[in-house]
Amino acid sequence: MRRVGAVVVCIAAVIASVVVAEAQSAATNKPRVLVIAPSEVEAQSYSGFLNMVQEAGYDIRVSKADDAAPLTLYGWDEFDNLILLDSQSELTAKVTPDSILSFIDAGHNVILAASSQGWSDAFSTIAAECGVKLSENPHDLVFDHVHSLPLPASLQLDTHTLIEAKVTALLPPMQKAIPNIAYRGTCIDLEGKTTTSPLHTRVASSLATAYCADAHHSRAPIATANIAPQLMVALQARNNARVIISGSAELFSDAFFAMNVTGEDGLISQPAGNKELSSMLIDWTFQHTGVLRMNNVQIKKIGGVKDEELPANEDSDPMFTIKDVIEYSVDIQEWDNIQQQWVPTDRDDVQLEVTMLNPYIRLTLKPDHGTHKAQFTLPDVYGLFTLKIDYRRPGYSWMEANDHISVRPFRHNQYERFISSANPFYFASFCMIGGVVLFSLIFLFTNPHKQ
Repeated sequence: MRRVGAVVVCIAAVIASVVVAEAQSAATNKPRVLVIAPSEVEAQSYSGFLNMVQEAGYDIRVSKADDAAPLTLYGWDEFDNLILLDSQSELTAKVTPDSILSFIDAGHNVILAASSQGWSDAFSTIAAECGVKLSENPHDLVFDHVHSLPLPASLQLDTHTLIEAKVTALLPPMQKAIPNIAYRGTCIDLEGKTTTSPLHTRVASSLATAYCADAHHSRAPIATANIAPQLMVALQARNNARVIISGSAELFSDAFFAMNVTGEDGLISQPAGNKELSSMLIDWTFQHTGVLRMNNVQIKKIGGVKDEELPANEDSDPMFTIKDVIEYSVDIQEWDNIQQQWVPTDRDDVQLEVTMLNPYIRLTLKPDHGTHKAQFTLPDVYGLFTLKIDYRRPGYSWMEANDHISVRPFRHNQYERFISSANPFYFASFCMIGGVVLFSLIFLFTNPHKQ
C-alpha cells in the first residue's frame, strides 16, 4: 500500500508540475529564446544585449551548452529562436549541430556569434551549412594598424585587434544609417568563390586597411593583404528563416556598447554603433521588420471575345481565350511591429511573368495603396499558362505566387466574319469567279465557224 501511495503521489506531483508549467507559459504568452553562453558570468557581460531581446517581447532562457534544454521535444518546439554566444562548445548534449540545422529548416531564427578565443568544429559546421565560411585557423583575428581603437583599461587585448568597422547593409534597407562599430573577432565570408548570393547579405565589413591573420603572427598573408575582410553575414533562407552569423560575439557585449569610434571631427569621440546594430539585428532576425506577404490574388477578364453563358447552378473558372485582355491584381502587406498588425505597402519593383515553358510576358505591377495591378493581352498561343511572382530583395522576406490559367483558341463562331489578314485570299477567290464568268461568256457567245 505504501508503494501504491508513493506512486500516486509521484503521478500527482508530475501532473501538478505540468499544469503549473502550462499556466506559466500561458501567463507569459511570449515567444521563447534560448541563449547559449559559455558561463553565467560571461552571460552577464551581455546584459545590455539580452535586455534588448527582453524589451522586444521575448522570454529568454540563458544556459550553458551542456545544460541547455532541447530546441524540439517530441515534435513540439520548445523555443522560437536561438542565440548562440558560445562558439567553443562542441554541442554534444541536447543541442547539437543537427538539431540547430533542423531548427532552421523548420522556419526558426538563429543568431550565431563566434568568439575571439576560437570556435569548435561544430560551430564551423553550422556556419558552413548556412553557406558561410569561417577562417581556416580558429586563432585568426582581424588586424588594422590604421583604424585601431584605444584599449580600455578593463580589457586586456592584443594590439590592433580592437578595430573600427563599418556597416555595409541595413536590414531592411530603408533605415537610418548606423555609425561605425567597434569590433574584435575573426573574418568570415560566403562559402566558395561566389561573390554574390541571393540568400546572403554582407552586413558588416572592415575598412580597407584591415587584414585577417593569426593572432600570434599578425603579418598579413599576401593573398589577403589588399582585401577588406567581411565580418558579418545575414541569411534569408528559402523558407524565410533568418540567420545572422557574426565573426565576433564581443561586439554584443556591454563593454563594446560603451566604446567610441572616429567622428566627423577625426577624433575618437562618437559613440560606436554597436547598440544600434544589435537593435537592428534583433528586429530583423526575429522577424519584426522586413516581413512581407501576398494575398487576395485576382485574375479578371476585362476584354476580348464573349464566352457563352453557363447554367446558373454550374460553378466554373473564367475561360480565357487567346488575345483576351486580363487584369492581374494582388495585395501586398508588411508587418508593422509597432501597431502589431499587417499594413498595406507599395512596392514599385514587383514583376509578373506569364510563362508557358518560356516567359511570354514580363511586366511590372503598378502599386495603389497596397494593391498591385497590371493589365495585359494574352499572346496568340493557347495552352496552360503560369502567372508567377518571385519577389526576392535583400532584407525582405521572399514572396512567391504561382497561378495557372488555361487559354484556349477561338471557337469557329468566335472568329470575325471577314478577317482582314485573309484579303489576298478573298481577292483571289473573286478573281477566279470573275475569270470563270468571263470565260463562259466568251465561250457561249463566240462562234469561230462564222468567222
